[in-house]
Amino acid sequence: MKPPKETTDSAVQAAWWSCPGILYFYAAGNPPVAIKIGVAALTNGCSLQQAITRRFRQIQSSNHETVELLGVILFNEGKYPTRSAEVQERALHLRFAALRRFKQDTRGAE
Repeated sequence: MKPPKETTDSAVQAAWWSCPGILYFYAAGNPPVAIKIGVAALTNGCSLQQAITRRFRQIQSSNHETVELLGVILFNEGKYPTRSAEVQERALHLRFAALRRFKQDTRGAE
């Protein structure tokens, strides 16, 4: 898993990266059986609370286990804050790759 490129020619990608970003951690199950590490951007003036709530609903609707927010890290500095969040997310996925529940590149493997 490579980090995202440092620059982009895509206006859409640049707009996404320019937004404040969050790195989130959700636990599935009680006790937790899986941890979801992901990134979201605070687009179109979306607040931190709105972004967390929106992502929670998306994750919970596709999960049969109860989902609980463990934590959030806000990225809002530099030219591309959401890109920084993506870099950190990928580093964490690599760090915890040995703990995956499914083989890489298969359905449900994140």
